[in-house]
Amino acid sequence: MNKCMFLAGVIILLSSSGCKETQIKQSDFTPFKVPVTLSSTAEKAAEKKPWEFEISPKEAVSGEKREGISDEFIYKQETTRPEPSLRRPEYTGEKIDIAFNFDNAELKDVLQIILGEILNVNYILDKRVAGNINLHATGQIHKEELIAMLNTLLYVYDFAIMKDGDLYRILPKAETRPETNIIVYGDKIPPYDKSIIVQIVPLQYEIPKNLNATLRPFMTSVGNVVTHGDSPFIVLVEA
Repeated sequence: MNKCMFLAGVIILLSSSGCKETQIKQSDFTPFKVPVTLSSTAEKAAEKKPWEFEISPKEAVSGEKREGISDEFIYKQETTRPEPSLRRPEYTGEKIDIAFNFDNAELKDVLQIILGEILNVNYILDKRVAGNINLHATGQIHKEELIAMLNTLLYVYDFAIMKDGDLYRILPKAETRPETNIIVYGDKIPPYDKSIIVQIVPLQYEIPKNLNATLRPFMTSVGNVVTHGDSPFIVLVEA
């Protein structure tokens, strides 16, 4: 009986020691296993990958503003260039052939040939108009253009041509200014008729006296720029 009890105790002891050995062997393999850690969603959100970036609240607001901008390209409003108020007169009619070779010729003789014989117009010659001139010109030219060319030549010698109806008057240039009766307001110019034109120009964005010195270099010896105090207009007198 005692032997049976002893054998039963030995068997129980051996069985318990065998279980411990197997448990130790199983635990020996645990270091070779890959550890698994569970992270919360907050930790994942905190992790930042190299290709990720954050958007600040200010940038988000600016992005919302950009979304409101239209993708359409806005073209600048086209503006037409204003036409010049003073235009060179357009001559009409047939052209005539001229060949002038006047060297130190009498002014009276030149006027008689051009006005009397070629153009066949009536003219009055002031008694103070005298002297010798030089004129060389060839080619085709309109009759009205010939008068303008003659007037330019007379300006060099301090004379001028004034037209009154069908009559042409040749007189000293200094006396042609008070003879004019053409008055123009704004930017409209009548057809070319006389030598002197008075133009009244209203101003909106500038003081008249400030334009006086600016315009004078562009005026001829006959031309003049007239201003009246702080009145919003400027008067141009030019041939």
